[in-house]
Amino acid sequence: HKKRDIVMAETAKVTFHKLYSTEDACRAELFRYHFLNDFVCPVCGYTEYFSVSLLPPLGFVAAFACLF
Repeated sequence: HKKRDIVMAETAKVTFHKLYSTEDACRAELFRYHFLNDFVCPVCGYTEYFSVSLLPPLGFVAAFACLF
């Protein structure tokens, strides 16, 4: 089973690098995972946001309405 495990690990590694080949691709997937594709501000309920990159490498987002 060791050979099969090595092949599976290599396949997973290649797949990971294809999906997250850039920092932007990784950031977009983390955003999608965290917000399930829909950002809703927990304070004001606003759904429009802007990206704030004060906390590298991921940064955070803030609602236009309340800046939370």
